[in-house]
Amino acid sequence: MQKIYTTIFLAFVFLQISNAQIKWTVKKPFEQKNFIENKGQFFIKDKLKPEEISYAASIDGVTYYFTKTGYVMQHFAKQKNTESEMEELKEKAGSKEKEGEEEKEFHYKTVSQFHQMQWQGTNPNVQIVAEDVVSNYYTYSDANDKQGKTTIKAQAYKKLTYKNLYPFIDVVYEFPADTTGIKYSIYLPPVLM
Repeated sequence: MQKIYTTIFLAFVFLQISNAQIKWTVKKPFEQKNFIENKGQFFIKDKLKPEEISYAASIDGVTYYFTKTGYVMQHFAKQKNTESEMEELKEKAGSKEKEGEEEKEFHYKTVSQFHQMQWQGTNPNVQIVAEDVVSNYYTYSDANDKQGKTTIKAQAYKKLTYKNLYPFIDVVYEFPADTTGIKYSIYLPPVLM
C-alpha cells in the first residue's frame, strides 16, 4: 500500500513540475511589449536627446521612441559594402586573404534606418499619461556615470495616452493582443462626433 501512495505522489509531483515548465516558456525573451519610461537611458546620437524621448518600446527588431509630437522608429539592417569599402576595411584590419577566399565580415555593414511619424500642429502642452503599470521594471547602465556604478531603474506600462493632443482629442497607443506592432486609437468627445 505504501508503494502505491509513493507512486501516486511522485506522479503528481512530476505532473506539477511538467505543467510549471510549460507555463514558463518564453518564445521571444527579449521582446518588450511595454512602454518603458525614459529616465535618460534612451537617446539617438545626433537625432534625439534623452529629454526629447518620453517612452520607448522594442518590437520585432524595431525600437519606437515616443516624443511629445509622435514617435521615431529605429531599425538596424544589413547593407552590402561597395568594393572600395571592402578594400578599405581589409586594409584597416591588416587582413591577408588566401587566394580565392573572401572575408565575409567585410561584405556587409549594419546601418541604422529611421522613420518618423509626427502629428502636425499639435498642442505643445500635451500630456503623455502612462497606464496599466506592469509588475516588472527595467534597469540600464547610466551613460553619464563614467565609473559604471550607477543604474537607472525604469517602470513600464501597457498603454500610453496623449491627452489633448489636439483640442479635446486624445490618442491612445497600446499593443494589440493578437498581432505584433503598436496600434493607436483616436478618441473624440461625443459632442464632436
